[in-house]
Formats: sequence, C-alpha cells, structure tokens
Amino acid sequence: MAFKAPHNYLDFYNEMIKKSEKLIEIGYWDKIEIRKLHEWLNNFKTDEEKYLSSLILYKLVYRNDKTIDSMLNKLFHITIPNLLEKYNVYPINMTMDEWRKKLRSKSFKNVGNFLFSTIISDELGDSGNDYMRRLREKFVVKELICSVRDKKIRHHKALIFIDDILASGTQICDFLYDYKDNLEFYDYLIFTPLIAHKNGIDKIQQYFESLQYNNYLIIEPLEIITCDNHMLDFQIKDNGYFDSLNSIESLESYYESLVDKNKLKQNREGSFGFGNLGLNLIFSTGIPDNTIPLIRCTNDNNLWKPLYEKF
Repeated sequence: MAFKAPHNYLDFYNEMIKKSEKLIEIGYWDKIEIRKLHEWLNNFKTDEEKYLSSLILYKLVYRNDKTIDSMLNKLFHITIPNLLEKYNVYPINMTMDEWRKKLRSKSFKNVGNFLFSTIISDELGDSGNDYMRRLREKFVVKELICSVRDKKIRHHKALIFIDDILASGTQICDFLYDYKDNLEFYDYLIFTPLIAHKNGIDKIQQYFESLQYNNYLIIEPLEIITCDNHMLDFQIKDNGYFDSLNSIESLESYYESLVDKNKLKQNREGSFGFGNLGLNLIFSTGIPDNTIPLIRCTNDNNLWKPLYEKF
C-alpha cells in the first residue's frame, strides 16, 4: 500500500510547526532560526511530503549548548573520576572542588597519569576541535590535552577521548588502525562520547581485538542509543499501522523515494545517512553524518534547503 497523508494530517503538521517555532523562540534550538525552519519546510510540497516533514520534526532530538555543557559536567565530575578509580589510573580521594582545581592546574600533568584527546579527522565540520576548545575553557588546562601525533616525554596510563557521538564506529576504527603505534603507548584507551550507538560500540570492540593491541579499550558513553532511535521507529498498532493509514514499510519506501528524487545521498552514505543508522539528531556543535540527509543535506543545484547543514 502506498504512503498516504491521513485526512486530518494538517492538525499534526501545524502542531509540529508551532512546537518547533516555540523551541526556537525560547532558545532551546539555539542554532536554528525560524527562517531556516520555514525554508526547510518549503522543501515539502505535497500532502504526503508535508506529513513526512511533521513526522521528522516529531522524532527530532536536539542537544543545545546548555545541554552539552551539562553532559560534559557529568562526564568530568562523575564518569571520568569513576573510570580512573575503577581501572587504577588515578585515585580520586578528594572533594569535587579539589578535583576541579587539579584539572585546572598546569603542574597536575606531572602526577595525573592521564591525558585528554580527540579523534583525528580530516573531515570538514568535525566536532573534535570544538570539544577541545570547550575543555580548555571550562574543564582542563591545555597541558592535559594532547594529539596522538605528538611524541610523549613521559608514559601515561590512560588517554581519554572526548567527543559528541560515537555512531557507526567507522571513524574510530580507521583511527585505531592509522595510529596504532602511538596509541599503544598508553595502558588504557578510554572513549567517553556524550552519545554512542550500540552498533558502533560493538563494531569498535571487535575491530580493536582484531588489531591485537597490547593495551585495553574502554568505551563509556553518557547515553547509549540503539536501533530504537531510528527515524522509522514508530509504535505499531494492532492493525499493523503506526498511524491510522500507513505501515512502516510504506513510510520507508516513500522516504527513500524522496531522498532519491532530490538527489540527497552523500558519498558513501545510504538513504538514512552514514551507516544507515537513520538518526534524527542535531547537536548545536554540529550534525552527525549518521543523521538523515533530509535534515542536513543539500543537492547539487542547492534547491533543497537543509534544516541544519553539515559544514
């Protein structure tokens, strides 16, 4: 059965627009303008296309600057101290205020036994540099931040990687392969993304074992997402439809036809983004290439306007 807009879809469509406008007005969607929202909505012409756009807005997850800072605070003041103690990297027998001061002290590099870094990538729009800047501004002194390209004077037990998302795992697998000699300098490689996809975690762990590293890999995200976070993941009702009229299969087929019609696939990506994870996710710091192209891509003639473009 072909995908159809329900007869009353405009009520839902207008509700999603008003909700989105409100999130922009109050500053929750802090890097999207109402103008950009409506430019994006204008991509969708027919009733079915407009209905699809409202489903995308309904499923959209946005992490703004304040949320990211809150997640980083939890990471630095709860997650990382717990990991350092658990793996005997550094004992945290101090108050949180003392811990904060240690991380802001230049001399701590000589006793801390761990450093922070990010994934090296030549990809345009990569978020790693932004997160390193946030670290320097709010959490750690620059002496505790390094690049795996650097030659170390003194051995450290752990290298901790900070980033927004671990999704398909492909980028980290390439990174582990390219920099194996430098990364084996540390006893522990600790990846602490704000969000990680279960598929990516499994892929990286298996690949790490195949490379026969002589150290340990730890992946400890603040939030784990799964295939349940795919943009097609709607609850199926007893009649086999997710709404009053359409199956998931008809929605998927229609969605893919719209991506193809507007030529929105990028490089090695599928219709649902890199790794076909189908994420409906935006960070204020950038948008993953695992997010669906209907949100973040434009086409060769620039006729399709992205809601949040990946630069």
